[in-house]
Amino acid sequence: MRTDRRTGQTYLCTPKTPEGQDPAPVEYTLPDGEVIEAPAPIVVTAEDFRNLGILPSTAHQERAPHTLKNYNTNFWASPQEQTFDIEMGGVPVQVRATPVSYRFDYGDGESLNTVNAGYQLGEEVWDEPTPTSHKYVQPGDYTYAVTTFYRGEFSVAGGPWQVIDGTGEAVSEGQLVRVWRTQVGLVADDCSADGGAWGCPGTDR
Repeated sequence: MRTDRRTGQTYLCTPKTPEGQDPAPVEYTLPDGEVIEAPAPIVVTAEDFRNLGILPSTAHQERAPHTLKNYNTNFWASPQEQTFDIEMGGVPVQVRATPVSYRFDYGDGESLNTVNAGYQLGEEVWDEPTPTSHKYVQPGDYTYAVTTFYRGEFSVAGGPWQVIDGTGEAVSEGQLVRVWRTQVGLVADDCSADGGAWGCPGTDR
């Protein structure tokens, strides 16, 4: 308390915490009514979030692993929201990871950053562009992967959800993509008449 000598007004003063002194403890009430005391306010940092072991989306390719040069090859990701139950300072904390964006790395030096996870077309659809499809301009073997970026939120002792400052990310396992080239030729006979004809099994034409 402090009194102004000129006016006689009394003020309530909050003393400063001395440097190096531990902050006042914080009480948290659990859903069952139990009260837990923590030495300081509970905050989940971006580093805490990234160290939780967030699972990546599953990466998919239509008709994997094969595709054709200069054809629209469809890729997509299967993301999932994840929750983690941890304890900090003796207080239960729930963390939620929500997928918000993706980076598709196609393995040929090209990539795509998007908020769209893509979708499956189906076996009957061929060479149709999608928001996450890609054309390979050279035949060969490539490795495709998806990085999923997550927004984090945390709830202390069943309290309101709070946003974590920063994002987490997880990279899917690489998937083999085999890009083939097509050749066109005239065939006079079927393979039953001439097993060595162009395009017959066992030939290199």
